[in-house]
Amino acid sequence: MRALLAQVVESEAECRIGSGRALGCLGVNTVVELGARDPEAAATLERDTARRLAAYRVVMEAGRRDGSITASRAPDALARFLNATVAGLRVSSQGGAGRADLEAIAETAMDAMVP
Repeated sequence: MRALLAQVVESEAECRIGSGRALGCLGVNTVVELGARDPEAAATLERDTARRLAAYRVVMEAGRRDGSITASRAPDALARFLNATVAGLRVSSQGGAGRADLEAIAETAMDAMVP
């Protein structure tokens, strides 16, 4: 989780260096622009989200077993939280948040999963 959040922060920061603007995420951008208006896009997004949540859930379950995840929430809830955090980082970056702001968001998310 920490590596994933760090990678998101890094990729958003790198995009800003070249263009001055964060690109965000194709999935996040598509949800915002087409999710409610395009049934085909919505179905694709639903499949993508289901796969991502399944992968995150596996990570959460493994973290519970090895003690690296100590939050009391269910793995499904933690997977959704991580998914929302990644999307929120991307949106925050598009809105102008700098690296330090994104790092603070990522650290706060880690605090929630490893209290």
